[in-house]
Amino acid sequence: MFPFLLLCSLFHSPVRPAGDSALISALLADMAGRQQQTRGFYQTGAFPSTRVHLSRPGAVRQDNNIFFTGLIGLGLRQLRPYFRGADGVLCDSILARMQGAFAPYRNRAGRLTYNFWKTDPPQIFPEDRWLELLDRSHALPDDLDDTVIFLEAMGRHDDSVRVVKALMEAHAGSRRRAYRGYRRYRRREAYSTWFGKKMPVDYDISVLCNVLYWVCDNHFAFGHADSATIGLLRDMITRGLPVKDPAFASPHYARSPVVLYHIGRLLGTFSVPGLDSLRPLVVAQAQTVLAQTKDPLDQVLLRTTLLRLGARPEGGALRLDPDDPGFVFFDASFSDYLPNPFRRIFLHSPLLKYEFRCPAYNRFLLLEYLVLREGSWKPARPGV
Repeated sequence: MFPFLLLCSLFHSPVRPAGDSALISALLADMAGRQQQTRGFYQTGAFPSTRVHLSRPGAVRQDNNIFFTGLIGLGLRQLRPYFRGADGVLCDSILARMQGAFAPYRNRAGRLTYNFWKTDPPQIFPEDRWLELLDRSHALPDDLDDTVIFLEAMGRHDDSVRVVKALMEAHAGSRRRAYRGYRRYRRREAYSTWFGKKMPVDYDISVLCNVLYWVCDNHFAFGHADSATIGLLRDMITRGLPVKDPAFASPHYARSPVVLYHIGRLLGTFSVPGLDSLRPLVVAQAQTVLAQTKDPLDQVLLRTTLLRLGARPEGGALRLDPDDPGFVFFDASFSDYLPNPFRRIFLHSPLLKYEFRCPAYNRFLLLEYLVLREGSWKPARPGV
């Protein structure tokens, strides 16, 4: 009860450096309290999340995806060197408890790839009695984003992941499987979001950043798909798409603060040939968006991005509500599967869009910002 009361009192006051240590400890304790202790609708060790269809914003449903659990695991592993004493013990406990939660989301044939929802039996839109009828025939294929996030969360860096790298390369864009979004990128041979051969080639700037993060963290030599992905990211960032057209350039994350956060995590963690020189441009883009952003959690994302890239964010104290119902980190839209011009036309249609939220992940984002602000973020290290 004490961590919860402390958390409430701190959140109703401006966040200032003097209170960072106490708030960091309270956030970790609060997150641990939200982690599933027994198996039910959610796996043991998972963090609950919700889903809402934008045409029915009042109909909030529980969603037992493991995506946000993976994001928390990836993030805590990156922050672990900054925790000491009881905070370090609690961080290790959270990570250990989630390890078994990912198994039901693994490819049901045993391949080391993962899905947003459970795979055996296939599941889609849990807790929706109409869409659940589509489970077996319309289940989503495994995807690169969930796969690399979950492997990072589990700390899986053994030789078996080399097979995953080869699978990713086999599903990259090609002349026979062309991208159907931006015309200028149709012949690029970068990593595509989906493993399924029947799925259209999909280039999402945030997903591409996550894939390269995983490639760099495993010290894989860059191959053709990696070089093509770096070239694609460079062109997208240079053209300002994270700011000017985020929903089209990153259909699964969709908003500038979230897209820039992904770019900042990659470039702030690893030195990536072909992208390193873009750090000043990404800093400028983040500063521009931050100056226009009103949502406090979006401000946290942008401030974290600036800290990772070696810039000190400007602005006063933050007054936060981690349960802010307006904040969205991840969404899904059926328009992603349409060719142009229909993809662009229906991009923001509430009839085709779902938003996903996770209170525990909101708390992690604030925790991450406070840890990076209190400590000294390590400079980018070589990716290969």
